[in-house]
Amino acid sequence: MSDKILPKHLGLGLSALMLLAACTATGNITPLPVDPNDPDPTPTPTATASPTPAPTTSPTASPSPSSTPSPTPTPGWTSVTLTVQASAYSYFMAEIRRLEAQGLVSGVTELSGYRVRFSASAQVIAYLQSITTVQFVSFNTLFQGSLNLQHNFTRVINVGSDYITFWRQYISQLDAVPNVDFSSSTVLAIFPGARPFNGYTTSVLDIKLVNKQLKVRYKVKAPVTVPSPSNFTPVQVVVVPLSQLRGDFSSVVFEEVPDCAKEEIKYEVKDGKVEYKYECKN
Repeated sequence: MSDKILPKHLGLGLSALMLLAACTATGNITPLPVDPNDPDPTPTPTATASPTPAPTTSPTASPSPSSTPSPTPTPGWTSVTLTVQASAYSYFMAEIRRLEAQGLVSGVTELSGYRVRFSASAQVIAYLQSITTVQFVSFNTLFQGSLNLQHNFTRVINVGSDYITFWRQYISQLDAVPNVDFSSSTVLAIFPGARPFNGYTTSVLDIKLVNKQLKVRYKVKAPVTVPSPSNFTPVQVVVVPLSQLRGDFSSVVFEEVPDCAKEEIKYEVKDGKVEYKYECKN
């Protein structure tokens, strides 16, 4: 290029062209590619650190309760298993449960074959052993009613002549005497004594044969309403199909059961034997 000075109007035009080129270069910025699936992208948030949770202490596991240990056998007691006669089983279980309620027996367990396992003292075991062969005895009533007598007794009659004398003296002097075969039967009479009012009755509850001993339980029941005063004795005379003469039994025990709203049996051990009595709980 010559060193000649350009005319003034040419210099101004050249300057304008250079300025335009600079502006075009500055504004030609390539934009970032856009995700077609996100036409309106939002700026990615800056990740902030989450606060670290404070460590928690795991609760200490409480120890599981241990199983209840078996009760220590009472000193002097023995564990035994008794085999009970089938006909005596209900009576035996009733007796052993009553003894258990009184604290004289523990650990009662019923096994197969009418066997029962339990723990008790030697005296109680002997008593329960004695009732493993109990037998309930049927009976027929020969007389039941009130007599104008003051007598209080029980009687076992196993001879025909004694029976007739008894009947004529206490029951009736005129009526026919009921026939009884004493070769296979025995008569039992209960005279519990005079009562202050009419309407009392004597009723045999049950008769059991336990180790050659007849046990007769009876109750004197009061009238429901208060009748007129009297001194009559409520009597019952029964016959059982067992003969003392041929050895079906050796003795008889009569036991009066109280006439009350509720009966409770109390057991006591005396002289190596278990004794019990009925108490009224009204």
